[in-house]
Amino acid sequence: MTRAGRPPPEFGEVSPAKALRLALAKSGQEILEQAVTGSGIEELKVGIPAIQKELPESALVLDMTGPGGCRGLVALDRSCVAAITEALTTGRISGGELPERKPSRTDALLCRKFLVMVMTVFAARLVGHPDSDWATGFVPDEPVFDLRRLPVIMEDVPYRLLRMETDFGLGARIGQVCIVVPWAGPAAVPPPAEALPPPEEDAAAWCEALEAAIMPARVELAGVLCRREITVRDYEALEAGSLIRIPMSSIANATLETATGQKIFRGRLGELDGDRALKVEWTFEDGEEGETLSAAQNDEADEMGGMDLADAMSKVPPVDLSLPSLEDEPEPELPPLDLDALEAGEGLPDLGDGGFPAMDLGEFNMDELDDLPETID
Repeated sequence: MTRAGRPPPEFGEVSPAKALRLALAKSGQEILEQAVTGSGIEELKVGIPAIQKELPESALVLDMTGPGGCRGLVALDRSCVAAITEALTTGRISGGELPERKPSRTDALLCRKFLVMVMTVFAARLVGHPDSDWATGFVPDEPVFDLRRLPVIMEDVPYRLLRMETDFGLGARIGQVCIVVPWAGPAAVPPPAEALPPPEEDAAAWCEALEAAIMPARVELAGVLCRREITVRDYEALEAGSLIRIPMSSIANATLETATGQKIFRGRLGELDGDRALKVEWTFEDGEEGETLSAAQNDEADEMGGMDLADAMSKVPPVDLSLPSLEDEPEPELPPLDLDALEAGEGLPDLGDGGFPAMDLGEFNMDELDDLPETID
């Protein structure tokens, strides 16, 4: 009667506490054939250094593997371990004293079947609930006997620790079950290195994502037709309708520039569909600067721009563009040499009546050369 007219809850009545109680009861019935009930639940947010302090003393701890390679833990205290092993080996749960021993690998093997059922049912009961993001997909695996290895096998992220008191065999054994999973679920844990794609594929995907994010961005470009230097007096005299003369060459040298003045394109100013347009004819490379006309060049270009082609060509001085001739005039023919006459000492050219001019040796006496030795040792 009190619920009449109320809308049904969005996610039903299943909470993590109820889902865990149902999972313990189902596992006790199917695996142990014993009555197993849970009562109360404690939820803590802990880091890796605090996990060891929060787990029961001498507990059996099993490593759990979750989605995406993330890790978790499930722990049973000594009372739970004794109840499960007794139920699986003898078929009943006694209420005697607990053995003073540490859990063994045999205990882990016997308890693992029970814990796999608990985690499977726990996740199934939370389907559709927001908490299923962190509770789904964990499977108990190998035992962890040295808790000092936790920083090595688990990621350094916040963890959710659930602790529930558990009754085995209607009060025969009472212990604690602890479940440790990442607080934000598998999404908060980075995937292992072996699960990542190859570096080349990852780099290509990163470049494609970066290009997809950057290419739609808007870029403002300013069209610059010409730059002129004017005096302050001329600047103050400017008003709407003032005429500023620019060289005709600017029409073919307009540039598109960024907000910082970096030149990107150069082109020709024109008209397209009734609008002013710039036809891009050149792309500036990185660091390349466009040529800037000096004031004298602007004036000369301005003067040349007001002429037609014939007038402009008439002002060009004549240049001799003829190439030098490679055909030289032939030398006069020389008389043939008579080699036989040369051997006889005849046929030599006439050097003139005077012969060679006399050499003025000054005081040098040629007779003194007779005393020189013929050979030098």
